[in-house]
Amino acid sequence: PLDPDLSILKMPSNEILAEKLRGTNVLCVGCTKGIGRGIVDALNSLQSASTISIVGRSKIDHISEFKSFAFDLSTYQGCRALSAALKEDGTKYDLIFFTVGVWPDFDNPLTKDGIERVVAIDLLARHLVLRDLSQNDLLRDETIVLNTLASTQYFPFLSKLLVQRRLIHTKQPSFITALAPVAIAADAYLPAAALHFPKISAIAGIFPGLVVTDLPRSTFPDWTIPIIKAIMTPFSISPITSGRAHLAIAASEYIRKKPVSYWNHLLEGRRAHTLAYDPSLIEFVWDFLTNTSTALELNHSASAVQSSSKLPVRESRGGGVEGETEEFL
Repeated sequence: PLDPDLSILKMPSNEILAEKLRGTNVLCVGCTKGIGRGIVDALNSLQSASTISIVGRSKIDHISEFKSFAFDLSTYQGCRALSAALKEDGTKYDLIFFTVGVWPDFDNPLTKDGIERVVAIDLLARHLVLRDLSQNDLLRDETIVLNTLASTQYFPFLSKLLVQRRLIHTKQPSFITALAPVAIAADAYLPAAALHFPKISAIAGIFPGLVVTDLPRSTFPDWTIPIIKAIMTPFSISPITSGRAHLAIAASEYIRKKPVSYWNHLLEGRRAHTLAYDPSLIEFVWDFLTNTSTALELNHSASAVQSSSKLPVRESRGGGVEGETEEFL
């Protein structure tokens, strides 16, 4: 449903959008292609931002207007390496877009850290980067963060317990359970992030619309990809259309009306899934991410001393499902 505290926005003209975003420092994480690249292209066309920093698995060296950072955010070390590079660069950001994400890879479901890939990239990587930006004082006062995944979508037959189990289990999920619980967890993360990172004045979950990308390649055989794209195309929007919608939301005064809000590509302020407002799930997601981050830090510190060092599976404290253990690695 629509959020009565928000509005249905009108797409502003390029001139108005450029003026509202003039002088901003923008960080786009996961923006070398797809939806993220659409945001960057839309932003670059306005010629109004002071700095555009983009992060992806590969650099975009042929466009001199961008600061380009190339890191693998599926691993803890990759996320921390990005944070170190951003700290060295020293730019403080007004506006941050997170579009980094994956679909499940059933042939190679876990990252090098032993985290299921969708959880690692759609949830943990975003948290690590945002946490380090805050700790390194790289957020300007009243920073706005847009977290793109599947906000405002209705997912039936999901429970809090299913979302919790999806996060803490490293066993391979089915395609049906791979994405939706993580999307709900991502929305539940936003209120906790707004509370713990005080320089963020507004953080929003975004549904970007149906955009044809290469995400299905990690899940389906190569021969099916042209078929999948052909099916999606009549119902899709272009990356730059989605990108302009992101910019319109970020530039709107309505995004500052609430510390946490949820929007779609139609510029509608909407309610998220009911589970995203559950205080116990919000706390669980935050505890899971902080506990996992701490465990990975300890493991990598120990590995620097003794490469064979392993962290044991430990009982969950504050972030686990009752009666179960939390597998950190």
